[in-house]
Amino acid sequence: MLMKNHIMPRDDLESLLYLMLYLLWGKLPWNQNLPVMSEDYDDHVELQRVIHQLRDPQNLCSGQLSKSSECEPEFASILTYLQDLPQNQASKPNYQYIRKCFKAI
Repeated sequence: MLMKNHIMPRDDLESLLYLMLYLLWGKLPWNQNLPVMSEDYDDHVELQRVIHQLRDPQNLCSGQLSKSSECEPEFASILTYLQDLPQNQASKPNYQYIRKCFKAI
């Protein structure tokens, strides 16, 4: 999702999962101790780099990064699946698999 030129359906789904984790925890790891976004391009790139490091599904869903409770393992499964999809416009997410994971929660 970050540091790319094209937005794809997987990006929307990944953003939805981050929103759900935010609603669950009340915060995301990259909401803390990061400088406020400025107009400076270098600050923007640095912020994206930090977020990219913090969005590893296993670390994110373990609760360690957010200092919150763990999330359901299906969140990590979906995030891993989405992040592993090829980064091209032809790659469409398997919505049936994602629905199956959500139903398991």
